[in-house]
Amino acid sequence: MRILALDPANACGFAHSDGHYGVWNLTTSGTEHAGRRLNRLADLIRQAHADWGFDRIVYEDAGFGAGRGQLHTMAMHNELRGIIKATACYLGLPFEGYKPTTIKKFATGSGNAKKPQMIAALKTRLGIETTNDNIADALWILELAKSDYHEAEKVKKARQRTAVVKPKQARMF
Repeated sequence: MRILALDPANACGFAHSDGHYGVWNLTTSGTEHAGRRLNRLADLIRQAHADWGFDRIVYEDAGFGAGRGQLHTMAMHNELRGIIKATACYLGLPFEGYKPTTIKKFATGSGNAKKPQMIAALKTRLGIETTNDNIADALWILELAKSDYHEAEKVKKARQRTAVVKPKQARMF
């Protein structure tokens, strides 16, 4: 299963299961319409699909994490999540969001981990060095998705091995 993981924000971290990762700049200039960021994200996802191919999109589901004082940031995150979902649907792909606390707990063991801890865990556990927290988050989202997928496959295979086939009984009318 090929996966594209996204950390949606103006500096949108991305990681692909074939090893591509980095940051897509979604900021808009003073002369651009603010909605251009949304088109840019959809274009980048479609281009990544054309270039690398993937079967699933996963992302940080952080729509409510910005706090009451940052309503604009919350709205932007919600818009970006909507674009991810709409683009996945356009491409005919499944998608799944992970809460920030789930990602942090998976990476560090603590759902309250700070950005430096996420970056340090990336080096310690995966041997990847970066100073960019957007890249670190995208790579952890990818690892979490791969872990979930492999775990789900194990459970599915175990159920198939232990399934009891019951003979069909004749129906009486």
